[in-house]
Amino acid sequence: MPLSPPWPRETAPLSPPSASCALRLGDYLRVPMSQPEFNQAVRRLAQYRPFEEGGRDVQIAVRDLLLAASAVEGNGFPSLQAAKDGILALWGMDVEIDELREVVAALAASGYCVSAHGGFRLTEQARAELEATATGSEDTERQAFADWERAVRAHRPDLGDEDFTVLKADLAAWLGQVIARHGVESALILYPENPRAQELFEAIEKLGLAFLPRRGGCLGEIREYALQLFVRQPSPAQRTYLADLLNTAFYMTVLTLDSEASRLVQERVRGHRLYLDTNFIYTLLGLGGTAAETLSAVRLLELTTAMGYELAVTRWTADELRSSLRASEARLQRVPLPRQDLAELMCLKAGESDITKAYWMKYRETSIRPKDFFAFYTHVETVLEQHGVKEVTEGCVAVDQNRAAIDGQVVLLQRFTADKEEVVLEHDAKHRLLVERLRGDGTVGFSNARCWFLTRDTKLPRYALATLDGSHVDLPFCVGTSAWVQVMRAFTPRTEDFDKSLVELLATPYLRYRGGPGISPRVVDAVVGRVDAYKGASPKLASEVLADTALVDDIASARTDAEREAKVENAFIMKSEELRERAEASERREAEERASRVAAEEEARRADKLREAEAARLAAAEAAHEEELRAERESHERQAREREAERERSEAALKGSAEDERQRRERAERLLTAGGTAGLVLAAIALIAVAIFAHMGVAWICAVASVAALALCGAARLGLGRERGSALLQFAFGFAGIVGLIITVVLAVKP
Repeated sequence: MPLSPPWPRETAPLSPPSASCALRLGDYLRVPMSQPEFNQAVRRLAQYRPFEEGGRDVQIAVRDLLLAASAVEGNGFPSLQAAKDGILALWGMDVEIDELREVVAALAASGYCVSAHGGFRLTEQARAELEATATGSEDTERQAFADWERAVRAHRPDLGDEDFTVLKADLAAWLGQVIARHGVESALILYPENPRAQELFEAIEKLGLAFLPRRGGCLGEIREYALQLFVRQPSPAQRTYLADLLNTAFYMTVLTLDSEASRLVQERVRGHRLYLDTNFIYTLLGLGGTAAETLSAVRLLELTTAMGYELAVTRWTADELRSSLRASEARLQRVPLPRQDLAELMCLKAGESDITKAYWMKYRETSIRPKDFFAFYTHVETVLEQHGVKEVTEGCVAVDQNRAAIDGQVVLLQRFTADKEEVVLEHDAKHRLLVERLRGDGTVGFSNARCWFLTRDTKLPRYALATLDGSHVDLPFCVGTSAWVQVMRAFTPRTEDFDKSLVELLATPYLRYRGGPGISPRVVDAVVGRVDAYKGASPKLASEVLADTALVDDIASARTDAEREAKVENAFIMKSEELRERAEASERREAEERASRVAAEEEARRADKLREAEAARLAAAEAAHEEELRAERESHERQAREREAERERSEAALKGSAEDERQRRERAERLLTAGGTAGLVLAAIALIAVAIFAHMGVAWICAVASVAALALCGAARLGLGRERGSALLQFAFGFAGIVGLIITVVLAVKP
């Protein structure tokens, strides 16, 4: 199956040229090439059609390279990397591991090879077919050179065998240069009756032989004539041999783009932007798909950046990615971790997302905990920057504000998918609105699309071709990864030396295609006419016309030179008008963006004022709060000082009381000492008096003495002055009084 481009064919009505657009074309395309280099690059780009229906597609070309390399290197390779290195060493051609993996799988399915330990070996059937191709090519070449030798010797019989061997080597080098310099135009050699063939022969003569080694003698004299003879008067065998070489040249133009022609494409798309969908980022970060798919995603981004595209994500995608990571981590945190050898079974559970499946596979290998696994993705923007992906906010605010358009696109998207959450539907709808807004108005093609949305969702491309009003979509906003890798690989040269690789391929007998002189003249006219359309074309418009598949096909379908010239002129007129429209659309878009920026700046200023007012309010509230705190602090300090003064006063009073108590105790002690002594003396006197008066029998005097003693006892108990008497003093007076009373009573009752 031939490959198909990821966008529909571009069509647009012809319109008259604009004088104003011519003023802008001088700086439209700046490519650091000389004019001859530019012309050659444009002509090679014109003949390069890797997706053309009916041609040999890239997968078939890689298949043939792999089979030829396998035959040369020993019927197989131990690994795909070894096969890649072998093709590079043989022809300087770079192929992708993914391409080889698909080709080997197809060869194994058709019985041409057997896979073994990561590599493969050819089957007997494949080896037999390759040997038959090589044998047929060598037989044709042998007969062609034999016919040529007879014709040359007929003109110069004195030419020796050694001279003819040297001449044969010069012919091979000369044919390689002719085909490499003139590309598919060399097919006109097979049809010398074609008027364009005469122009080709004149160009071949101008090529000269300066690039060949100098030859002297008879060989130097005959060489130019002999070389021209091979292409101007070919025998049937020579025509078949030339057809084989030319078919290989056709094959080379399908397999790779010339590096200089690739520079033209890169100049056209440099600075264009590729937005990545969340599902692609899952694969890129190893959170979805296999390890091989992750490596393929990394390689796809390498090819994309090499073409000059900028890799980007919107904040919508970044937010969706963070939300998915948080939700997956939370879900895993709630699940008890099984035994490590049972982790793979967890991937079979219903409802497991790609992220959780990636965790279980990692857990099986390393027994990592969910917290540690997701810690790597905490700052996902840093991880993406390692792959050259940056978050871009251009146009996002304007899309967010257009709620009606978002809701309309969500309704349209629901026709194609019913299993997505509302937030995911909005995410995809917003990206469509964003891409279409950034592309602007006017006719949009691959070369001026400015931005794309890369997705692994197989339903989005169908949604991208639908509209709410049923109108036609010239170019979808999104592209699938399989289509995008074909485009990037097609526009990325597989060799830095196109001519050298072509000459080496021409010398490989396993890559000869048995087309013979039966190649259709109509096909040759169509292909060569396509190249002729760009001879002398304006460098400012040539690459623009080339990027429009519909125009190129229309030009190639012309039946006459006049018709072709008219179509070329119309194509340039149309592209000039498109450039003018795009320039105006760009100016309108820039004006809208300036207006959006002004509105955003005004909104930002209003927000700043609100923030300043809020900050002032908060500052005033904070100042009032500080004042309250300060007053409360001062009140507390004042109360503390008052409490301290009160405490000091209390301490002083306590100290005074203690001093008074001390003085009182000292006085009491002194009184005790003096009173005790006096009391004892008085008590003794009282007792003596009682005894005397008792002896004398004077009762009333004894009673008086006893009462006096008791009075002194009471006075000592109640206090003498301010102090109380001691217990001993009280006892002495009391004892004397009681004794005196007893004696008085005795005396009173005694007859």
